[in-house]
Amino acid sequence: ASRGFVVLAIEHADGTAGVARLASSSLRWKLPSKPAGSGRWRWFQGLGEREQWGEFTRYRSREVVIAVRLLEQLNQGVLPDGLSITGRGRPEQWLAGRLDMQRLALVGHSYGGATTALAVSEHPGFACGVALDPWWEALPDNSSCLKGSWPCPAPLLVIGSHDWNIPHPVTGVLKCNGERQEALLQAAAGNPGAGAVLMVPRHSTHHSFDDVLLNFGGLIEGLMARMFSDTSSKLSPKRAHQINLTAISHFLHHHMPPAARGHQQQGGKPQQTPRTPGGRPP
Repeated sequence: ASRGFVVLAIEHADGTAGVARLASSSLRWKLPSKPAGSGRWRWFQGLGEREQWGEFTRYRSREVVIAVRLLEQLNQGVLPDGLSITGRGRPEQWLAGRLDMQRLALVGHSYGGATTALAVSEHPGFACGVALDPWWEALPDNSSCLKGSWPCPAPLLVIGSHDWNIPHPVTGVLKCNGERQEALLQAAAGNPGAGAVLMVPRHSTHHSFDDVLLNFGGLIEGLMARMFSDTSSKLSPKRAHQINLTAISHFLHHHMPPAARGHQQQGGKPQQTPRTPGGRPP
């Protein structure tokens, strides 16, 4: 945000996220395979059965599209009915005309990684996407990216964990679902305006892409090691964070269109090329 970016974090309200705080206690949502929910908080309700996962991801993708429409309205100086924004003054006024909607990127981890791939491949408006150790099992079976098509010209960066991208010693299967991953990468490559790249940091685990171990590792690492088998890693959380930020920054810098006039970085200073810990450009 200090560099002039607006970060919108979506709290998915379908019950597959850890928790979501709804705008109103009277707000209700309904999925065909889940009962209507009510209350101010939507707590994690499980992932359901295998045949339901794609349905949830479609729901999440629609929430992403709604969030983009919200940004478009705020950029027009419009506060949608029923929406309140905290802050000094009227945010819809000081955001009006300041959002460069041509430089829109979507980033997600795990379930969010699958949501990211689905959204940027099927919904126009995204400049690019970043999927962090995506859970490809959650992609709908009929999604375009699994059927050899990538309709939108949005390139995708996939940063997968070492743990999820090495074959099982017995079955030879990848935890991330290697067949789906390969199908998706080929689909993206088939669109000249898109493309995709897969990067796997050595010794990384699924939790090398969240901030839990980075912020609280010393306090809860032992507990998480007992709860999850893939938290122990030779790659420190801090080093993993540096690798991820360097790769993502370089990818966004390369694939974002030039900033529109009037949307340059605050203070008029040019954005610096991201550097590795050794001081060299990636």
